[in-house]
Amino acid sequence: KTEFANSLLLGLGGTALIVLIAWPLAWGLARRPSPRFEALLAGSAALPPVLLGLGVVVGWRACADLPVLGLVYASGAGLVLAAYAARFLPIALRMLSPAFDAEAVAQDDAARLAGAGPWRRAWGVLRPLQSGAVLGVAALCYVLCFTELDATLMTYPPELRTVQIRIFNMVHYSRDEEVAALCLLSVAAALVPPLFIAALRRSGERRSA
Repeated sequence: KTEFANSLLLGLGGTALIVLIAWPLAWGLARRPSPRFEALLAGSAALPPVLLGLGVVVGWRACADLPVLGLVYASGAGLVLAAYAARFLPIALRMLSPAFDAEAVAQDDAARLAGAGPWRRAWGVLRPLQSGAVLGVAALCYVLCFTELDATLMTYPPELRTVQIRIFNMVHYSRDEEVAALCLLSVAAALVPPLFIAALRRSGERRSA
């Protein structure tokens, strides 16, 4: 139970962090495209997950003396969430980019000319246009974060062992029946939030129709 709860909390936290970073980045890239930055993100997606996890650990150790970053490093969970963001941010950004099409940019410009500030434009103009894309990205990122293993192995503290790490450890002891049961439960737990999001989208489409 504890491992499933840890996987759920880390999956939801990683999803929230990735979406909060990817959405304004996609907005900024739609306004000012940067091929070099996009190429850098695409290149990071090709790096081995273990290497990304190691890079996160090294980076946080270098920042451990800073007041705020030191607290995040001491908590342990921040390392795992940073590893998730490093792994899956390029995917989320690629999925969100089409939502910032010419129509979204034009409506944002019109709202800006009308005197609306950035937060008002983001919430009142862009959010209704892109709620479906954001929900889709959130569903995919949750599944990816919930089932992630390699980078988690490099960054997790002992008190935050996930169900994937438990399965990984049990494989070495040939406990096939328990491993199979945990795998099935993991698939079910990973699919529940995306299915819930899909149900919300269908309900919203029916109401709008």
